[in-house]
Amino acid sequence: MNGYFQEIIGGNLVKHSKPEPDIYLKAAELLELEPSECLVLEDSPAGIIGAHRAGCLSLMIPDMDPPTRGVSALSQGIVEDMEQVIPFLRETLGQPEQNWPAVRNVVFDLGGVLVEFDPIAYLRRRFTNRELELYLYQNVFGSPLWQEVDAGRISRADAQAQMLEKARKDGYAFEMRTVLEEWWSMLKTKKDTVALINKLKAQGIQVYYLSNIPQRLSQLFFYLYLS
Repeated sequence: MNGYFQEIIGGNLVKHSKPEPDIYLKAAELLELEPSECLVLEDSPAGIIGAHRAGCLSLMIPDMDPPTRGVSALSQGIVEDMEQVIPFLRETLGQPEQNWPAVRNVVFDLGGVLVEFDPIAYLRRRFTNRELELYLYQNVFGSPLWQEVDAGRISRADAQAQMLEKARKDGYAFEMRTVLEEWWSMLKTKKDTVALINKLKAQGIQVYYLSNIPQRLSQLFFYLYLS
């Protein structure tokens, strides 16, 4: 998928992560566009809030966190999956696909939009021990530290160090280190997203992606999993 995107925006390029608008404003700046000329496809409430604050249009494809009424009001709409994006845009714009002048740029989020992100299924495949799976989920993906990293309030290295320290005390150091080193392997390209991207590009619409992940890590990720 690396060849589909004109720009890659990483979390290291901005000071504040979502739900602040910095990363969307930076994307618009690099593209020499007004934020209002960009449509953001997001799976998280934080992403929708950030897109709204930046002045972008947004469409939510919920993943792990369902949208609240307040978040729903900030987006142009909510769809269940990628296959519904094109019909939604067609209906919203009120004209055939070949005559879409209003939306010329679409920005994709990474986790949950471009790639599958299902930590519960990953932990079940990896460990087949319900008690251990629950512990690792609560202390990694479902932990406040994970949310702090996603919001840009703590570095990934500091968060992982704290997770490991707790796991050592609890007797799960090996398992914790395994998850922190291997969790990237659960991320797989979403085929419906690829189909949507091809449809958008066929209409001359430019596509971009952004993520809170630092740019060098996202480039490595694309090389390993999406090339």
